Amino acid sequence: MPDYVHFWVGHFVSEDLFIEYLEEDEEGDETVPLNKFCRDQQEIFIDHDCVETCMEEESDDITKVFYAGGYVDSFKDAVYEAARSRKLPGKMNAYISVYRADAVDKPRSVKGKGYWLSYLGKFPYKK
Repeated sequence: MPDYVHFWVGHFVSEDLFIEYLEEDEEGDETVPLNKFCRDQQEIFIDHDCVETCMEEESDDITKVFYAGGYVDSFKDAVYEAARSRKLPGKMNAYISVYRADAVDKPRSVKGKGYWLSYLGKFPYKK
C-alpha cells in the first residue's frame, strides 16, 4: 500500500515571510494552531517531521521550484502535471509538502497578505 503526500505550491513576497509563516509557536496554547500554515489548513498541529518546505527563485515553471526532496522521483511527474493543469495566481517560488495523508483533514488553497498557496493534491509515493 503506498504512502501519500499532500502538496502545495505558492508564492511568498519574501523569505522572511515564508519563515514566519512556518515558524512554530511551541509555547502557545494547545487550542491555537501551531503556525500560520496550520491555521490556514484549519489544523491545530501538523508534525514538522512530516513537513518538507523549500523556497527557490520565482518562476512560471514548476520544475524550477520543485525538483528535489524526499521520495520525489516517485511523484514529481504527477505534481508537475497537476501544476501545469491549473491556473495558478502567478509565479511560484515555494512549496510545502506533508508526508502523512491523515495530517491535514481538508487541505485547501489559501491566499493571505503577501502570499498564496495552491493545493495541488494528494499523491502516492514510494519509500
